[in-house]
Amino acid sequence: MHKLVPTAAQWYLLVINVATISAYWRDKRSAARLGQRTPELLLHGLEITGGWPGAWLAQRLFRHKSSKQRYLWTFLLMITINLFAFGIWLDAQLRINATTLPPTFPLL
Repeated sequence: MHKLVPTAAQWYLLVINVATISAYWRDKRSAARLGQRTPELLLHGLEITGGWPGAWLAQRLFRHKSSKQRYLWTFLLMITINLFAFGIWLDAQLRINATTLPPTFPLL
């Protein structure tokens, strides 16, 4: 039986997304209390380093940063950059695996 063991990348994504959700929650709480806000640069930094799914979830859960158009455009840019980088990584992985697989033989 195959065990599902989280990889370092999976642990990283879990931690960065929990940290992103936490940062959004703290910023929303600070905004309600008129306290010191979390800089948008920090929030975008968390998004670009893999925390964009957590940011998307937090925006919906806390109704925070969900109507500010300039912020949302930058957020969409962070998602696009992440998906583009993932595509490049995936392409490289597929190319590496394609060179290590044995050649296939035609059936006819």
